[in-house]
Amino acid sequence: QQLPPWEMYQKLRDTSIFGSLSPAQKAVIVKKLRDQGEYVAVVGDQPNDESAMRMANLRLALKSSAQVVLKLADVVLLKDTISALPSVLVTGQRLVNSVLDTFKLQLSFVGAQLLMIVAIWLSGLGFFPYHPTQASVILVFAIPITGAAGQARSYR
Repeated sequence: QQLPPWEMYQKLRDTSIFGSLSPAQKAVIVKKLRDQGEYVAVVGDQPNDESAMRMANLRLALKSSAQVVLKLADVVLLKDTISALPSVLVTGQRLVNSVLDTFKLQLSFVGAQLLMIVAIWLSGLGFFPYHPTQASVILVFAIPITGAAGQARSYR
């Protein structure tokens, strides 16, 4: 059934999970949600889900899905159920947070080294008393500072 545009917009605002839709309806909903700036995930299993999956941010497929859907999928659910999805998303968030923490550690390390080099240069000494092996001293101070920042984030 075709909804008027204002009613379609209202349904999209009030609903977060859609099911039992025709391929055309899926594609329209995914496009409208993406146009509104939403992050859209589509679980597909049939070839007619391809157009909606191509437009989605996250494409999920069941293990028993058609080959074309499996090729498009970002995540394949091996138990043919979406019950594992929350744990998959949490694990993904942990991975991203770990990468960000490592990046912050490296950035603070490089920043501290740069600060030390600039301080030595500004001191006006006739020589440069900095040696790369002193980087371990900087790292000893950078790790606790970055670790404390990461712990503060995880308690929020």
